[in-house]
Amino acid sequence: MFKLLEAHLEKHKEKKEMRESMQSLIDESTITVKFILFSILSGLIAALGIMMDNVTILIGAMLIAPLLIPVISLSVGVGAGSIKLISHSIKSLTIGMLLALGSSMLMTVIVAPAEINRDIYASFGDTYLYAIVAFIAGVVAVYSWFKPKMNQVIPGVAIAVALVPPIAFAGTIIVLKNQYWLADVLQLIFINLGGIFLGGLLTFLTFAFVSKRPTLEVEKQVHIEVEKKEK
Repeated sequence: MFKLLEAHLEKHKEKKEMRESMQSLIDESTITVKFILFSILSGLIAALGIMMDNVTILIGAMLIAPLLIPVISLSVGVGAGSIKLISHSIKSLTIGMLLALGSSMLMTVIVAPAEINRDIYASFGDTYLYAIVAFIAGVVAVYSWFKPKMNQVIPGVAIAVALVPPIAFAGTIIVLKNQYWLADVLQLIFINLGGIFLGGLLTFLTFAFVSKRPTLEVEKQVHIEVEKKEK
């Protein structure tokens, strides 16, 4: 009797945690004034960090950038087969990246540096290692997001995967007309995004296999939350 009651309470607790995690995920990945502002500010700060060759400033840009959250929600959306969440995530991610790119270009125009340190470009060279880091970061991001006591590690994941610096670097070299580097930088951006997405997707599918039916819970919660945002 007590075991059945305990199992019921545990199941109820898991459902509640799933609902709260999904609500938070959709809220944080929605295009709001905060999302727009932080995307712009992260691009401005990252561009300054690149032009000043200052790693500390780049870390600050990584911490405030909201771009990681839409990638997490995209992984969850694909894993759950939720068209609404997929479209919601792609829209937010695209706009966030364009804002970061545009603001970094604007800052480069304002500061007008003669050149930037080539060592920064050299640090983007080992793309296969960045792919491994991004994949692991995606695993950690999705796992910690759905484990309420572990979600404080998300800022660390944002620093590890470094989504904003390559975007800001792309904006800077576009303005400075150093297109020689552009293809490699764009490749790194998509490797980072792909690595996070695949790591997050694999983790969510593992959750789905273990808990039997989280995809139904996700689809239900997505429908509720996205409908709220559209009103």
